[in-house]
Amino acid sequence: MRFSLIIGTLNRADTLGSCLESLLKQSFTDYEIIIIDQSNDDLTEKLVDSLHSEKIIYKRVSFKGLSKARNEGLKYARGDFLCLIDDDAYYNEDYLSNALRVITEEKDKKTIVSGYIFDTVNNRDFAKYDHTRNNQSLNTIQIIRTCPSAALIIPIQVMVECGAFDEKLGVGAEYGAGEETDLLLRAIQRDYHVIYSESVKLKHPYPIPEYSTSTDNGNNKMKYYYKGIGALYKKHLLLCKEYNLAHPFLVLWTKFIIKYLLPFRYNHVRVRCEINGFVEGLKGYTLESGEIVHEDEA
Repeated sequence: MRFSLIIGTLNRADTLGSCLESLLKQSFTDYEIIIIDQSNDDLTEKLVDSLHSEKIIYKRVSFKGLSKARNEGLKYARGDFLCLIDDDAYYNEDYLSNALRVITEEKDKKTIVSGYIFDTVNNRDFAKYDHTRNNQSLNTIQIIRTCPSAALIIPIQVMVECGAFDEKLGVGAEYGAGEETDLLLRAIQRDYHVIYSESVKLKHPYPIPEYSTSTDNGNNKMKYYYKGIGALYKKHLLLCKEYNLAHPFLVLWTKFIIKYLLPFRYNHVRVRCEINGFVEGLKGYTLESGEIVHEDEA
């Protein structure tokens, strides 16, 4: 098996159907799809049954959390490479074939591929991609800014060397973001490098939450997200002393300050949510007893 495609999903059978349709049309066929279903209903199971595909491995679980789901999916993975698939994304038919081409062209086996995502809601790049870096390695700042999980292809060996996803990070966990970046930061500490390739394409909706002067769902989501970002910096910069993250940390705080001082240009409610969430993550995240991130810290 060449690729193991892991999908953690929760009550999203409507979008998952289109996602699976795009995956089952891949021009490269040596892959498996592992679905970890955390739903409260049986719609996802019925959807999978209706597809009658031998490529799909379906598992129903009782817990919640994207990182937990991905770790559960790893137990069944037989591929050489792990693809992190979002249940509301649509993958080009040549997604896997182009990923394999990029991997093959890179003689260094310690290669992680980060593809290109198009935001179908706002009709623009999903992340702040540097298009001049196509088919080139990314530095730490670029990894933090431009490597969403939906377009990552990771050698399974990374999980052996670096460990699985941090289950305290990510949607459904205590800290609502950063699990894929955490894994990438641990990988580059072991001499892996991340290649950005625009030929590895998918489409993904990226709705921006609305904000109000009261505490609403959009505000809470943004605070939860930045709580994860704060936890990510706490783990790698402060606890694991990866001082190469000092620059992006200072850049982020500079942006917070600028946006806060310009209320006529930026939404103050949003900025406060971002700052409050970030500080909560920065204060609250702790390593488990005996937990290490790098072998040289053992």
